[in-house]
Amino acid sequence: MHFTSGEKTEPITRKFTVDKVFGISVIFPSEDEKVGGLQELKAFVNLDGAVFSTIQFIIKDSSGAKIAELTPRPGYAGYYVTVVDFSNYSDGEYSITALLKITSGESDDDTHNFKVEKIYRARILRPSAGAKVHGTITVRSQITIEKARMRYLQLHIRKKGQPSTDKLLSEWRSETNNREYNYNLNTTAYENGDYELYLVLTNTTERDPPFISPPTEIKIDNRLDIEISQPSDGASILLPSTGIIVVKAVKAYGDYSITKMLFYIRPENGVYPINPSAQDITPDGAGIYEGQIPVSVPGTYFVKAVAEYRTSSLSSQVEHEHKFTVFEQGALAISCNPGWVRPAAFVVGYRKRLIDEAKTKVTVTGAKPGAQITLEIEGIYDTGGHLAELIVKNADGTVTVRKHETPRPTGTFESGINKISGVTDDNGTFSCIYTASSIAGQERIIAKCDGKRAEYVLDVKIPDLVKMPKPEGKRYELVGCPSGAHSETHYLLPGFIPVLDIIAQKYYGKFEDDRMKFNDMSLPWGGKFDYKYNNWTGPHDTHMSGRCCDLNDVGRGQGVPPFNDNARNEFLEDLIRNELKLYLLKEPTCWHIQWNYKVDGSRGGY
Repeated sequence: MHFTSGEKTEPITRKFTVDKVFGISVIFPSEDEKVGGLQELKAFVNLDGAVFSTIQFIIKDSSGAKIAELTPRPGYAGYYVTVVDFSNYSDGEYSITALLKITSGESDDDTHNFKVEKIYRARILRPSAGAKVHGTITVRSQITIEKARMRYLQLHIRKKGQPSTDKLLSEWRSETNNREYNYNLNTTAYENGDYELYLVLTNTTERDPPFISPPTEIKIDNRLDIEISQPSDGASILLPSTGIIVVKAVKAYGDYSITKMLFYIRPENGVYPINPSAQDITPDGAGIYEGQIPVSVPGTYFVKAVAEYRTSSLSSQVEHEHKFTVFEQGALAISCNPGWVRPAAFVVGYRKRLIDEAKTKVTVTGAKPGAQITLEIEGIYDTGGHLAELIVKNADGTVTVRKHETPRPTGTFESGINKISGVTDDNGTFSCIYTASSIAGQERIIAKCDGKRAEYVLDVKIPDLVKMPKPEGKRYELVGCPSGAHSETHYLLPGFIPVLDIIAQKYYGKFEDDRMKFNDMSLPWGGKFDYKYNNWTGPHDTHMSGRCCDLNDVGRGQGVPPFNDNARNEFLEDLIRNELKLYLLKEPTCWHIQWNYKVDGSRGGY
């Protein structure tokens, strides 16, 4: 700048402020987030005009005690992250504070509360509850680990009702790829009687309580058992010209000696006679007992072998039964092996096992060699809990008849359809595999050949389901199935019934002004529901095998979670999840509980 001599100058002044904009925000976990396992903690940092000095993540437990102080690494676009393994943390409530300090000494922080909640469960797959076992059996166990890591899994056995007899059978300390564990149990080392198997699973955090599986009751009985070796179960036998069927039975296991083997026979819809049709007191060199039973009429029969044996001072019996079909030459006959199947399920990860249990081998006999055989299948209504039609009386006195909008589904033959054709072999026999659908009930298999026809009624069912009894007093109420599409919806596996009774008793004991209302469970034979007579694809995918129950009420009456009263919700949730160790799914209109459920959490009834 150039100034001329004699000119006057004055200074120019401007005011300004230093205003640094900076801050930090916790991004993950969000407020009240549930975490577990390896998790990436994340915060966003704004440094507009500031220079940071340090950034820290501070984790505290519910008491305010500092658990960890971590230095995150810079991520992209202003994010700072670090990874924490929460499987080493006890379940409970925690807080995370993201702390930012800048070079001027100023700081900013943000705090979120979160929960550590790990999932670690175990169940016994085999033997099934109530199984009668002998000799050496394989105990199959499976675990579910989510957001946690296994420390060890223990398998225990004890006499039923006698905790002091508890014995550790095996312990595993590393996870397998499929998370299944097998143990060979020699039952002959135990007295005959009722026992309980159960699992204890702990994660890597010793402060967390272990998961103890519901006990699986088994009956050890190594005394004596027999098997019918001829005819096989579900066999088809050509009616012999002599009118005599040879039945054979053997001692399967046991320490006692058989004094006499008795053989009985009855037609499918008949009863066994008082006196045996044949008997044998001297087995052959292979230990086989043989009976010659007169059969002169084709049809389906049941044969029973009864072994008499003597203990130290008492006489006793044990028996075994087979079903078989007798046909005449030139007359068609159908047999299935096995004689009944389970409804097919569609559970991811278990598809092969469940589909195999829905398969049966269908055999047609009595045709000429090289003859053309046609097999068809049709569903039978009013079986398995599915009604053919419902007669509804309207308010104006008229009557409405409701029928299914689509035919009752059936399974398929190997071709993937419900009709198959083939040619008989040199013996006039044709066989194929049939797979049932997910609808339980009876299905009629029809064979046609050269103007002849034969039928076989196949039972598709989950065995051993029993009806939930009506309560004594006011403990609970059975509700549900408002559409009337089914005859009954309150069937369960026997072991689930006392568990539900405990829920009802404890809830009623706590809140005497209310009682629990149990909604849909399973159909009498299990399988899929056709809830609204529409297309056989209604709800209740997990209600197929007697292991599930809904806690709700149509119309939202009392005794229905979720309650407006938090105390009732908290009491019931703690009882179901923590005390009884049941799976609980909380939905807007009901709570869904599963007993001995599929531990990988996927949908399905097995």
